[in-house]
Formats: sequence, C-alpha cells, structure tokens
Amino acid sequence: MDKGDIISSGIAAVSALIGLASLIVTLVFVRRQTRMQARLTNIEEARRREEIQAQQQARLRVDVEPGDQDVDLVIRNSGPATARAVRVNAQATNGKDLPKIHGLNEPAVDLPAGSRVAFPMLRLGSAADTLRVQVTWTDGAGEHEETCTVRVA
Repeated sequence: MDKGDIISSGIAAVSALIGLASLIVTLVFVRRQTRMQARLTNIEEARRREEIQAQQQARLRVDVEPGDQDVDLVIRNSGPATARAVRVNAQATNGKDLPKIHGLNEPAVDLPAGSRVAFPMLRLGSAADTLRVQVTWTDGAGEHEETCTVRVA
C-alpha cells in the first residue's frame, strides 16, 4: 500500500464517518419532528372536540329587565344549542321577602338558541332587592346548573 492508497482510504473513512454522523443527526431530527407532530395532532383533536362540544351547549344568562308592570326576571339563551327542560329557582338573599314572580312554578321550558323567557316580578314593600337565581337545563353536552345573584332594584 502506498501513500496515495492510505490517503484515499483515510478520506473514504472520514467520508463514511461524516455520512454516518449525518444519518444519525437526520434520525434524531426525524424523531423529534414526529413527536412534535403527534403533540400538535393531539392539540388539534382536543380543539376540535371542544369546538363540537361548544356547538352542543346552550349558554343561559339571567338578567332583570324593565317589564310591563314592574320588572321581569329574564333567562336568555345566547348559545348555539337548545336548552331543554329549563327550570328556574329564586331565593331572596337579604332575609326579605321574595318578590312575586309569575311563572316560576310552571313546567320546565325549552329555550332555542337566541330565545328568551321572561318571568314578570311584582316587588312589594318588603321584597328583597337582590335574588340568588339557580337555573338548570339539559343540552347536547349534558346537564348544567348555574347560580348567580341579580339585583332587582
């Protein structure tokens, strides 16, 4: 073996080592990329599930608005789904009497998306000025219960 063969063999060995190192680095990057893609896929699937669930949910809000005789307790559905079997319960919060609220003891109602139901209230002299209102309903995402405090006065 002469000097040229040794140099050629050395260059071939170095080239093979560079090729092997390049292959190892590529495999490491491919593995990282695959894991990152799997994480992104999981995040996107979770987002899609949340989006689908949000489309099946009603969003009910309780307000007090001016009414024909006094004020109305209003339940509004601002969500994209129908709220079924909506029930409303109200309690006075400050030890005073509950205002006369017409329709609370009626059968449960269904509230399509974008609709509202109003319960006329008649406040008497000793009526509470704040109410704790509990609303329960069912929609495509299951059963829900919301409790809030509203100011009547």
